[in-house]
Amino acid sequence: MKLFGLGVLVTLFLIGSVVSLYAGPPEMVTGGVEFTRMEACGEVLAKAEFTAHAEHNGNPAKGMFKYKDSIDREVRIDVDCVLIHRCGRCCCATFSGPVVRTNVREWEGKWIQVWVRDGGSSGRDKDLIGATIYDRDPECHPSLPPEWWEVTHGNQQIHPRCDGPPGRVAR
Repeated sequence: MKLFGLGVLVTLFLIGSVVSLYAGPPEMVTGGVEFTRMEACGEVLAKAEFTAHAEHNGNPAKGMFKYKDSIDREVRIDVDCVLIHRCGRCCCATFSGPVVRTNVREWEGKWIQVWVRDGGSSGRDKDLIGATIYDRDPECHPSLPPEWWEVTHGNQQIHPRCDGPPGRVAR
């Protein structure tokens, strides 16, 4: 009887291990990048840091995005939505969340959606980033940003890499 109980326990352990492996780690996008934007005042140098994890095993999407530029604007959002998808031959991600800290009065109470294109580690395609400010939650709409900015320093990565055909979207 004890041997039978041990067999059931080992079987359940093995099944649980296979299910855990199948579920895998959450999809995520990370980065620390610099880029240049053109505004009415001229070139604006910007830095962004981010870590965003997609919804996984019943846990909600979460993360943070911090932005600071050469005209002393700063913002931080708490990420609450993440989408990973193919865009052409590259892997893209979009994430969004409410502004939780900023020194720009017009950005208070807003939402920011960020788009990231990982050009790959070989440098085949350039890494790009884009962002838009919204009055309400954009809910990670998988559209493309109004404008992409080329990453000039740093790196951004999307995990796992997009292996499916263009247009694959995972939430």
